[in-house]
Amino acid sequence: MTNSRHVTLTKSHLHRNLRLLLHVQGLMPLYMNPKSGRFTTTKLSLGALGDSYYEYLLKMWIMRGRTQDADMYRVMWEKAMDEMIERLVFTSTPDNLTYVAEFERYAATH
Repeated sequence: MTNSRHVTLTKSHLHRNLRLLLHVQGLMPLYMNPKSGRFTTTKLSLGALGDSYYEYLLKMWIMRGRTQDADMYRVMWEKAMDEMIERLVFTSTPDNLTYVAEFERYAATH
């Protein structure tokens, strides 16, 4: 198998697994095993390491012409942003500053 074909198959495998998860969750853990398609951590973050996935969802929808065929990327992005607001956005006390936390296992980490 050529390296190019291996990369294509790996990306295809990962993409298929991400699409299956779309119905379950919007936010994705930081690390995934490229061979199995399974997550290797429970940590969620929109900071370093985590933001690229969400940026690329939106970019893929735009680059594919915002068509119905590409709509799954927009839907995945919207679901992730809704879940981020629900699970990761907090307001500090006493200053009432809004911030985005990380999530590890069963709780947000501040």
